[in-house]
Amino acid sequence: MRKMAAVDGQEKRIERQTAYKVSIIEILESRYVKTEGWNPNFILARGEEKISRVNVIGIVLSNEFEQFGQVSYRNITIDDGTGSIALKNFENPDAFSQIGISDVILVIGKPREYGSERYILPEIIKKTDQKWMEQRMLELSMMKKKEEKKPKKQHEIVTEEEIIEKNTGEEKRGKTEMVYSIIKELDTGTGADFEEVIKKAGFPEVENAVKKLLENGDIFEIKAGKLKIL
Repeated sequence: MRKMAAVDGQEKRIERQTAYKVSIIEILESRYVKTEGWNPNFILARGEEKISRVNVIGIVLSNEFEQFGQVSYRNITIDDGTGSIALKNFENPDAFSQIGISDVILVIGKPREYGSERYILPEIIKKTDQKWMEQRMLELSMMKKKEEKKPKKQHEIVTEEEIIEKNTGEEKRGKTEMVYSIIKELDTGTGADFEEVIKKAGFPEVENAVKKLLENGDIFEIKAGKLKIL
């Protein structure tokens, strides 16, 4: 799916990341990488594959509405036979309340890491059945065997363009961390006002920094215009 976004008065085409079919154990054991700049975070799986969106099938073990300070969210735990992982929905906690224990579901979402916990921010949850789960595990097993036969990738030479890109990314990361600190400073218990964050930061990329923090799960919008650190 493609979206159009306005950048400096011009439209820029944004490509939605591919949702890779993975097992839960791959999400849990792969290296989690926080990116520089506005690029999405990802897990590094199957050698050198950068996976920022996942497609998982599992059985529901629990479905709870939970509260963490001022933040309410839906917490669903699923298991696919290789491991179990939580699905956390902060934006609309009631969206998946109809999902029942023992349901087999297909999930498309973004892998996230907070502290020592890995979880998924779900975008789509769809009920399926045991037959599709078994088919998925067979498919993943075949993919794993195929991957094991591939030759290891050689280390690539770092180009001048990559060095420039890295330096630009580090600058953007610094601004993101600054916005995070401002939100933390302005939050007196009911969340930091978005307009106040913009005023205090004083640089034009504030909205992009807030978007990055929201995507990473570092902050949450507890209500319109109010940002809070988890």
